[in-house]
Order: sequence, then structure tokens, then C-alpha cells
Amino acid sequence: MESSVTAAPPTAVGSEPSLSILQRLAAVFARPARAWEGLETRAQWWFPLLVMMVASGASAALLHQRALVPMVVEQWEQEVQNGRMSAEQVDHMQKFFSSPAGLALTVGQQIVALPIVTLVAALLIWFGCGFVLGTRLRYRHALEVAAWSSLVNLPAFAITTALAW
Repeated sequence: MESSVTAAPPTAVGSEPSLSILQRLAAVFARPARAWEGLETRAQWWFPLLVMMVASGASAALLHQRALVPMVVEQWEQEVQNGRMSAEQVDHMQKFFSSPAGLALTVGQQIVALPIVTLVAALLIWFGCGFVLGTRLRYRHALEVAAWSSLVNLPAFAITTALAW
């Protein structure tokens, strides 16, 4: 008698259900290997970028008056003692930096810089995988990797903000 083995039917590539945004957010921390499923068919780079921008802007807003202004004013006063700046310059800069416009500048700088850093990181990933390693990787996929992997910095961001407070 001849035994036969039946093979499982082939599954279509990409047939696994894509994770929702919140499931993917949890998977980045709980099941990192699964966090990337479905990203090749569905673009979701904007969500982690938005989360990081909000966290960065909120941290900058919380720490502006409490930590940043006193630190910068202390450095400016040291420059006055060294004779590199006048006291009037420091007063003028301190008034601006302590005003709502100074707060907006600090928060805006964080909100603008983060997407630029993410785009450059994606460019490096794209170049590294596509050119150096010789794999075929689209820039959007590299952007997905850069954006979603940046979320692992959230706990460190929260701890740093708490310590600076």
C-alpha cells in the first residue's frame, strides 16, 4: 500500500489580516516581530509620526518655563560675566524666551524637527537596504520602518521629561 501525503493549500501572499493602528501600536511594544505585518499593503506611517510629534511638543511645552528657560538664562548670565554679552541683551532675550512667542518657537521647533529627522532616517534605511544590501525596498516601506520603530523611544521620552521636570 502506498501512503500519500497531501500538502496544505497554498496561501496567498499578504492574505493575513492587517493590524489596526492601535493593535500595531501595542504590537510594537508587546510583539515587535508581528508589528510589521500588513505594512506593505497599507500605509500607516503618519500615525506614529503624529504620536511622536504630539509627545515631543507636549514635552517641550511642559518643560519650557520649568527647565529650559532657567537653564538658558543661566548660560546667558555666564556669558555676561565672561564679557561676551551685555546685561541688556540678556534681559531682551529672556523677555522673548519667556513669552508665549518663545514657547511657540520651542514647541514649533520640536514639531518641525521630528518629521525631518524621521524622513532622513527613512532615507538612510532605504539607501542601506536598497543600495548597500541590494534588496528591493521602496521608500514608503523605509518610512514605515523609521516611523513605527521610533515609538520605542516613547518610554525614554517620558522618563527624560519626568526627570527634567
